[in-house]
Order: sequence, then C-alpha cells, then structure tokens
Amino acid sequence: MKIKSKNEQDTYILASKIASLLNGGEIILLNGDLGAGKTTFVKGIAKALNINEVVTSPTFTLLKTYSSEKFTLVHVDAYRLDGSSFDELYDYLNNDNVIFIEWSSCLANTDFLQEYLSISITYKSKNQREFDINAKGKRYLSFLKEFDHNV
Repeated sequence: MKIKSKNEQDTYILASKIASLLNGGEIILLNGDLGAGKTTFVKGIAKALNINEVVTSPTFTLLKTYSSEKFTLVHVDAYRLDGSSFDELYDYLNNDNVIFIEWSSCLANTDFLQEYLSISITYKSKNQREFDINAKGKRYLSFLKEFDHNV
C-alpha cells in the first residue's frame, strides 16, 4: 500500500492512524534514505500516544524508550550496527512494548522478525514523501487490512 505525504502534518496524520491500531507487541520496520523521515514518523507516533518527551534519533545510543499510557515505545536506530548483533533488543520483545526499528537491514540477527509491519519512506521533494506499507505474517496482514479500512 502506497500513501503520499505532502508535508510533515500529513506524516503525523498517517502516524496517528497507525498508532490508533497499536495494541502492544508490534514490530515496525522503518526504512528509507537518510533524511527520508523515519524519525519524524516516530515523532508522529509518539505525539499520537500522548508522549510528551522530545523524540530524537537514537543513532548514537542505538535505542531509546518512551512511556505511554498503553505501552512503551521502543525506538531503535540500527544504522551503526552494520551487521553487528544487538542482543539487547530481545529484552524488549513482549506485549508491553511497540518497537520501531530504523535501518532494520543493518541488523545481523533477524530471526525474531517472523512477523512485522514494514514501512519504506521515499523522499520525493523537500516536503513530500511516499510511504510504502507492507505486512509480513497473519497478525500484520490483519493490521494492514484494518488500517486500509480506516484510511
């Protein structure tokens, strides 16, 4: 499914629609070139979840967590891993968390990725982005179907 965003506000609206369907335990992979809008998308998710903390890219810390009323948002930036293992991530794989992984292709061990939602963001112009949303696994196919119904 492809969705176009004309500006940051559109990106926040898209993030809000996805956030409304999160129940905990989801894994969302975010891919796209540098500056495509991956962190901006996570900021939109956090805003929709009423997280008041400033959301920044965890490029140098690899992982940041933000608490909401429903669950903990786990924001991972795997860019610097460059194929290295990140075993600490396994500690967050439970229904109390929702995990967003930027640059997931840099993870060495992806055996936990049996099911996930994948969002590829393409930079079109200064303000415009295209989101290509795909699902792997029954849970996420249902998620995407529900999302499509609500868009």
